[in-house]
Amino acid sequence: MMRMVWAIAVVLWLAGAAAAQTTRPGSDAPAPLAWQQAIASFAAAAASHDADALRAVVKGNCVVHRFLSGPDHDLEPLIEFSASPILLGAHAYAGVSGVAANDIAADVETSQTVPDDAKKWLDLNDGSASAVAAKWIGQSLGADQTTPVGLLVLWNPSADRDVRHRLVFMLIKGQQTGEQFNITEVVYGDPL
Repeated sequence: MMRMVWAIAVVLWLAGAAAAQTTRPGSDAPAPLAWQQAIASFAAAAASHDADALRAVVKGNCVVHRFLSGPDHDLEPLIEFSASPILLGAHAYAGVSGVAANDIAADVETSQTVPDDAKKWLDLNDGSASAVAAKWIGQSLGADQTTPVGLLVLWNPSADRDVRHRLVFMLIKGQQTGEQFNITEVVYGDPL
């Protein structure tokens, strides 16, 4: 996980994260069932590459953008992005979570899609990963320990800039209204 921690740290630095700023590791309380279902529906739509299902889950008032970019004008870039990667895991949290790094590591380790040499390159055994992942998610979404958060871990089988296959992510921010949860923001892509 050391390389992933380094990559996330670079993203935080590029996003203007102050080194002296502290963020608690996050909420490890289980997410409400309705939020888990909302994330599962979003993940199913993304994994099935179904544009209509994705549009149905992501309502018009949702802000959608790539990491370190401005808002997309419509859902087409997200739909295009979701056509390629393979879903490794979908996770719903009651707030910014300290267990997200463990979930990412478990998704990669148990994946039949991620090649063994890539698993070794990712080095998924680092003690500081929980705090770094919580800070990354919190800053990417403007979320805290009370904001419903979702994480989709995906593997991009297409070689990119450095002819390496890589992990890509979708971070989801929610809002509770009564007993229902709405997706209010989706940040997606390669955080590097």
